[in-house]
Amino acid sequence: MTGATGGKTDPEAGGIGIPGFFAGLPRQFPGSEADTLAALGQLPSLPPSACVAEFACGTGAATLALAARLEAPVLALDPSADFLARLRQRAAARGLGDRIEPVVGDLANPPVPDGFLDLLWCEGAAYILGFDAALVRWRACLRPTGFAVVSECSWLVPNPGLQARTFWYAAYPAMRTVLENIERAEGAGYELLATHILPPDRWAAWADSLEGRLDALAARGETLDPAFVRALAREIALYRNTGEEFSAVYYVLARK
Repeated sequence: MTGATGGKTDPEAGGIGIPGFFAGLPRQFPGSEADTLAALGQLPSLPPSACVAEFACGTGAATLALAARLEAPVLALDPSADFLARLRQRAAARGLGDRIEPVVGDLANPPVPDGFLDLLWCEGAAYILGFDAALVRWRACLRPTGFAVVSECSWLVPNPGLQARTFWYAAYPAMRTVLENIERAEGAGYELLATHILPPDRWAAWADSLEGRLDALAARGETLDPAFVRALAREIALYRNTGEEFSAVYYVLARK
């Protein structure tokens, strides 16, 4: 995948490079601060001095929202030092620098002690390990009373149309329905508290963001891998015509 995943596992490819393309965006995955806070609002109250981490935080769109709303420190983990450098700048600009601890780290081996976190957050990156594997691995990071909020691209209908099916079967063949993901989460040792589904207009806004970034780079004479640009154009067209066949779904979970 390219745009749908924020380029988090894509190699550098010509000119500015794919990670550099996404580093210049305010978000690396569809969504909004309102959606982050809506999912957060489905959780019970966290304990005082809660230990919170966002895995695959990117440039920090969700991190900043969590730090501001919870008024608690947030460990912001990402494999990309460039993404974290942008997060530091954004946090300082919002007066949140003292609440955010950026850490370069591996999602498969996060630098978090077992049983440490009250809340683990991840938007749009569990697929890197595989949704099932991520939930199993990250459960160990949670306290026995801890929570995880993990968003995952999911089918909303049993029989999606040809355009969506053709794209996602190639880009993310492991993508499943909401019910299937709930069953896998429960099997991994979680209780489902709620779900929050990104509405279609968030995908249209994401398409606008991607297209705007392409236009800005072109105006500056920056080059990108032509194959990446063609793939991104196909994604943009899909996101503008998605309807309600698929979306990113926040799974709000409690450790059992």
